[in-house]
Amino acid sequence: MSEILHTPISVDLREPLVTAHATIFRRRGFLLGIRHNGKKYVSEVTLLPEFGTEHFEHAERILEGESMMLLSAPACVFGLDMLHRAMEQRDDKELRVPITKLLPSGSNKEIITAARQAALESFDTVKLKVGFRKLEEDIALVNTLALELPELVIRLDANMGWSPDDVIAFAKELPREAVEWIEDPCRVSMELWHALQEEVGIPFACDEAFGEKEILEHEGDPGFKALVIKPARMGPLTERKPLLEKMRKYEIPVIMSSMFDTSVGLAHLAHLASHWSSLEIAQGLGTLHMLKTDTLEPGLAVEAGHLVVPPLAELADKLMPDYTRALDL
Repeated sequence: MSEILHTPISVDLREPLVTAHATIFRRRGFLLGIRHNGKKYVSEVTLLPEFGTEHFEHAERILEGESMMLLSAPACVFGLDMLHRAMEQRDDKELRVPITKLLPSGSNKEIITAARQAALESFDTVKLKVGFRKLEEDIALVNTLALELPELVIRLDANMGWSPDDVIAFAKELPREAVEWIEDPCRVSMELWHALQEEVGIPFACDEAFGEKEILEHEGDPGFKALVIKPARMGPLTERKPLLEKMRKYEIPVIMSSMFDTSVGLAHLAHLASHWSSLEIAQGLGTLHMLKTDTLEPGLAVEAGHLVVPPLAELADKLMPDYTRALDL
């Protein structure tokens, strides 16, 4: 087996994405590549420190063999795990994965235009970042989307930017039949989360609201309607089994979420979703349209609200020439 090679990548967003955490302009990371048994494989180390991964310099030291601080480098560990998973040839089928389309964070006009386009492209589900505008602006925007585009299911993501009182005030004005769930509405204990969800009568989804250890240590049903996972900040695949088993026990769907991965990273996440989740529910992988550049040529196709994903062993043959040369593939 050849050694694993790496090369840096930097992708700019077409428009900055504003969240309650930070404003994202660019995403850096690495591509990993290797030759094994006459085949070529590639994976992605997706770095976004604002959302819980290591920084670029830390990842670079890990990949250069200058540091062994793997416990604080979840994206590197995940990227390496996915490369080895591809080499095991588990994911050798083409997939069609239903995805949400992430709406921009610009003006209301831009957001509504993007939502209309999503409907024209046969998306069933869109995701909207909330919690960083004034509350009344969020209320007006969601009501407008629900009124103009009743065929779309809306997922809201507050990134814990609201207070419990904000959630209650928002829910009073919300067209509830149009909203699938509110992701990370606010930062409260799990007990208060349950009570608040019951009070407002709207499902909540968990992304960053509770850590994996807290979820596993909680006795009984954790009480959220979906668990959103960004694997690049969770580290080794082998350590996720207890969490997945608990989700299956309580019939809580798992949603894979992109951190502005390029086509390489999205392909791996889509195949992981086919094992960890269900391809009957829209996955949070509809972000490719927000990137100015990509790593594959052509990039992954989106057809009728579905991401079309080749077998992982085919990704290396689609790499852009500069990356092929850098990884000696």
